[in-house]
Amino acid sequence: MTKNKTIPALWGGCPLHLLVLCGAPNSGKSWLATHIAPERTLYLDSEKSGTAYQTLVKKYIDIRAATRARIARAPTPRDLFDTVRLETDQIALGEFEVVAIDVFSGTLEQGIVELVAGDYAKYGFTTEAKFTASGGLFWSRVRGFVEEFILELSDRCTTLVLTTQLKTIWRDGRATKDQEPKGKTSVYDLAAMYLLLERKSITRHAPPSPIPTAQVLKSHTLHPFPPRLPEATYNSILHYLTAGVNYGTLTEEESIKDAQLTADEKLQLQATIEETKLEAATAELERAKIDERVGVARAEALKKLQNRSLG
Repeated sequence: MTKNKTIPALWGGCPLHLLVLCGAPNSGKSWLATHIAPERTLYLDSEKSGTAYQTLVKKYIDIRAATRARIARAPTPRDLFDTVRLETDQIALGEFEVVAIDVFSGTLEQGIVELVAGDYAKYGFTTEAKFTASGGLFWSRVRGFVEEFILELSDRCTTLVLTTQLKTIWRDGRATKDQEPKGKTSVYDLAAMYLLLERKSITRHAPPSPIPTAQVLKSHTLHPFPPRLPEATYNSILHYLTAGVNYGTLTEEESIKDAQLTADEKLQLQATIEETKLEAATAELERAKIDERVGVARAEALKKLQNRSLG
């Protein structure tokens, strides 16, 4: 699909095809997703996270309400994701500059898993149970579907915004105080920018600031971003996209002190990379086993044909 060449003006001519926002509840994910270009935003709300902003954006869709209007039963995760596909398939090229799906992790990703599992015959399996039991091969198909969905949808707009929640990290069978983003590694891999949002109180008894800050977990951009955005806003992201930052003159607000990071946070990106490598290696091994079985079957079939010819 050919992109509309006038679209990148949103970010000063800089491309930003996928922006991922993660964080705890009330960290500012929905706020930022709806305040990039509200009058040009399609906002798909899967968990009623942004009902307060529905009059702000160009088009607001309550995914659960839209699903209930479409089917006469309690919706499954696949039903909810099917609604997302039905709505996004109708988007004309350039109709929206921003398409935001809030929240993408959790229920919607489970819907993708259910959808791929239900297509077991497409991948050469006789039952759904055998397909899901194939391990790495099954999850490689899920990953491929997620990637294709994101890439195809991001081609229809300037920036696709996905929000994800945090999950508790367990160690030695016990829950820790540390958290990490939910979601498939393919979302992280495809992201041009991945931000961990948080809202902090100026004083102990003051309410959190409405404007979030953000740790920059990934910035695959032309100009470098600081480790932290003092303000996670459209104008702030635009500034760093077009001007970058000098790491020799980082301000205190742009820096992250080592003491602020847990061991899990320091290792998060490396762990993500290693998990991706493991998934890819497992999938390759599964494909090799299937190719070997197919080769044996073909050889046996050819041998039978030759025997028949000789007979």
